[in-house]
Amino acid sequence: MFESSISQSLTAALFDFDGTLVDASRAICESFNATLKGRGMPRLPDDAIRPMIGRPLRDMFRQVGAASTEEDIDACVAAYREAFLPRSVALSTLLPGVADAVPRLAHRLRLGVVTNRMSDGAWRILHAHGLGGHFASVVGIERVRLAKPDPEPVHLALSELGAAPRQAIMVGDTVDDVAAGLRAGVRAVGITTGSTSREALSQAGAHAVVDRIDELAAALGV
Repeated sequence: MFESSISQSLTAALFDFDGTLVDASRAICESFNATLKGRGMPRLPDDAIRPMIGRPLRDMFRQVGAASTEEDIDACVAAYREAFLPRSVALSTLLPGVADAVPRLAHRLRLGVVTNRMSDGAWRILHAHGLGGHFASVVGIERVRLAKPDPEPVHLALSELGAAPRQAIMVGDTVDDVAAGLRAGVRAVGITTGSTSREALSQAGAHAVVDRIDELAAALGV
């Protein structure tokens, strides 16, 4: 996956959240539909919502026609977050290999999360699953001006971890994750635990694609 010289130069690893570390799709789908119901809209099948996961909420509500003005979008986002809070932990699970791989990786690398969800929500779920102490940075959408695929959140996470781009990798399950990493100058690793295919991640420019986080840990020798 990586040459030994590259692996040895790494000091930091950045991860997307939803679909990469955690499967919160059930909580997201239920909360999204609760918001639509509150606006008098019909329920969407989970299969229609899952491919949007990882994008900013505002874009998701625009895509399904739930709001036509910025004020309406603000209302949708607020309603969604109110619905998501009580579901976020109970309906989320760690993805395969994460519980084992994250502590192993944290022994060697400084770890961060770069997500298009709010930082406090990511921290809450990480701590609930016993992983919060392994991460030194969580950059959520409220902390940046531009979300992924823009490189701004990756740059902020790197700054907080004290790592140069050449010393880091960005791991994510969407083409936006790959693009953000590449634009920030880090090595991008795709993972197939979300809704994006191996082929699409490779075509987006990922340096490598794995099926589980523990495959990455093994490739890095931890």
